[in-house]
Amino acid sequence: MYREAFLYELGDVSLSFLKGEIHAIIGENGAGKSTLIKIIAGAIAPDSGAMALGSLSYGKTTPPEAIANGISVIYQEFNLFESLTAAENIFIGEKAGKSTLVDFKHMNEEAGKIFERFQVPIRPDVLVRELSPGQKQIVEIAKALHKKAKIIIMDEPTAPLSMAEVDRFFDIIQELRAAGITILYISHRLEEIFAIADRVTVLRDGQYIATKQVHETTRKELIGLMVGRELKNAYPGPDRAPAEIALEVRGLTGNGVKDISFHVRKGEILGLAGLVGSGRTELVRVIFGAEKIEKGQILVGGNPVRIQSPAKALANGIGLIPEDRKLQGAFLQMTITWNNSISNVKVLSACLCVPWRTREKPSSWSLPTWRNCSA
Repeated sequence: MYREAFLYELGDVSLSFLKGEIHAIIGENGAGKSTLIKIIAGAIAPDSGAMALGSLSYGKTTPPEAIANGISVIYQEFNLFESLTAAENIFIGEKAGKSTLVDFKHMNEEAGKIFERFQVPIRPDVLVRELSPGQKQIVEIAKALHKKAKIIIMDEPTAPLSMAEVDRFFDIIQELRAAGITILYISHRLEEIFAIADRVTVLRDGQYIATKQVHETTRKELIGLMVGRELKNAYPGPDRAPAEIALEVRGLTGNGVKDISFHVRKGEILGLAGLVGSGRTELVRVIFGAEKIEKGQILVGGNPVRIQSPAKALANGIGLIPEDRKLQGAFLQMTITWNNSISNVKVLSACLCVPWRTREKPSSWSLPTWRNCSA
């Protein structure tokens, strides 16, 4: 049970979770979902309120204490060591075996038992970096089970998975529920809530709104609770005449995609759909100049352009938010201002220098008017 916690965007939230249930927690971005699970997991200390786990009651906790009490969190970005084996990740932070040395045989055997339980073909001695996203998800679950988790919090668990992996993942969740483990399931995908959850709680603007039995509610009702009003037209159609074509590709081939042709108009949202490995990411990397064009043509505003690099794409008004934003889309050790400026250095620079003043005012998007090195 969790009650009356308040910190940052979360205030006066009272909730209870039943043993062996799948309890979904939903809400728009900024609703307080992440803050809630971080407080439960001990990553953040609440300003007030109390938590109770069985007969144990406490005001705040720490991550080691939460784990010791049977609470585990599986975040959207996996918390695994890529250079270690699956078994080593499961046993990380503890001694494996009775001797003073690491008993790798015992470690692999115990990990293998968990994988056999879920009937997944993962070798305990395989390096995590060689596993698929779905298999890494299983390793995270195995790690939680090895630590005797009674409550497993899952934050957007299906985001990196393929459709086949999602189906197998749902089967595993049902097995966990049958074993009496409580699942707190955070997701923006309402279809998943109706597929697997027993109850669903809605948060909005850091406040508790309602808890519903899934079989007694509807998608329309949940959306209304999340946004605070009735949403009459979830997918409004275009209200204007078709605009001119902004981008067109003709017979584009390269990076594993062949003979792709389409166009997108100004102000239009064009979806690229397909299964994992169908070529969606490969296609946009060719258009952005991150991969070589073998043949075909790209037109911007009706004019043919040669995009041989990302810099050329940016010069033609084409940007890319990559699939892996953490590794390919941002410099995580640098500031927001630095990241905002890195693709526009030529405009911001003066005499081979980037004016320091532009770094002091990250809220200002106006460009400097000076053009001398003393700036």
